[in-house]
Amino acid sequence: FISFPLVNQILPATNLTTLLLSFKSLIILLSVIIFGSLVAAIYPALILSSYNPAKVLKGSFKSTKSGIKLRKVLIVLQCAVSIFLITGLFTVLSQIKYMQGQELGMDTNKVVVISRPTLNNSMLSIDVLRKQLLLNSEINSFAASNSVPGREIRWENQIGLLGTDEAELKPSKSIFIRDEMIETLGLKLIYGREFVNSTSDTVSVIINEFAMKSLGITDPDQILNQEIFINSNTRRRVVGIIEDYHHESLKEEIKPVVMLTRPSGFDYFIIKLKNNDIQNQLEDIQSVYNSLYPNNPFNFFFLDDHFNQSYQTEINFSKAFSFFSGIAILISLMGLYGLASFITNQRKKEIGIRKVVGASSMNVLTKLGGEFIVLIVCSFLISCPIALYWSNNWLLSFPYR
Repeated sequence: FISFPLVNQILPATNLTTLLLSFKSLIILLSVIIFGSLVAAIYPALILSSYNPAKVLKGSFKSTKSGIKLRKVLIVLQCAVSIFLITGLFTVLSQIKYMQGQELGMDTNKVVVISRPTLNNSMLSIDVLRKQLLLNSEINSFAASNSVPGREIRWENQIGLLGTDEAELKPSKSIFIRDEMIETLGLKLIYGREFVNSTSDTVSVIINEFAMKSLGITDPDQILNQEIFINSNTRRRVVGIIEDYHHESLKEEIKPVVMLTRPSGFDYFIIKLKNNDIQNQLEDIQSVYNSLYPNNPFNFFFLDDHFNQSYQTEINFSKAFSFFSGIAILISLMGLYGLASFITNQRKKEIGIRKVVGASSMNVLTKLGGEFIVLIVCSFLISCPIALYWSNNWLLSFPYR
């Protein structure tokens, strides 16, 4: 209970009760306790039983060759674990930095997303909200959608060219949008046009490059202004093609996307702001929203923060890795210091003789330090193949790495 706040920062859990009452957590906790108890009891017994009990009890065992050898083995294992954790931590942090630093194909900066009103008296037209908001000169554009970047696109369907058999239709994701969605998110329209009207363009679609290529087409002129099937029974005319963008995090591959439009029925209002005075602009937006949708909660989030939350699992994982790496490094340094002190104490006479015959401090340090260099090299040779194997397997779960 005392340490739970610290643990919760490193490995967040909803609350202590949920964590402890989870069947899976209890099984893991009991397994760790049982395994740790067995190792703690059996390992010392096996080690001590292999040596002379009298020497062990008198403390003379530590000065024997076997005792020093055991110390060195333990130091090598401690250093190997530390090197493994450091390598793993570097891999995790590098992957997180890579994903967060990649171009998404859109601009999530200064984009506010408002959840749609939910109460029964909130059936006011989106056009009224849009007009009221765009009266504010600090608002750049307004859009509405049933999906926002950073979340999985829920609506799945199949697309195909006219004349395509149903079995040959390709899977895709569909998003309903309206107004300046492409401008608001900074998407790149590379061919054709945007939706002009959410009513007259209900028979039109905009697709991404991936969807075009999944249909076996490389030349946009071959599909622009042509009809395609959606789910084998609905025809839509392709009026635009956008450049591929990451609607979901870089933990997922880019998928074929089909954008459609309709007048209403959206889950999110998306607003692009012009300047950095975010707080005042939010207050203005909330004032307009509350006047049009009274008694509805004003739930909003910033798109860039929301998108980065997709990597929260990896960030928590890196925190845990950092924590345990720090402990392992501290234990290894204490072990190395202890071994260095012990060996130096055991070889005081040798050091004194070497100094008398003219050896320099550097020569003495080189002689003593050579043993530690050998131990660290052995640790490196043991841990590196394991660390590289784990890192490669962990990175395989990411399509972009």
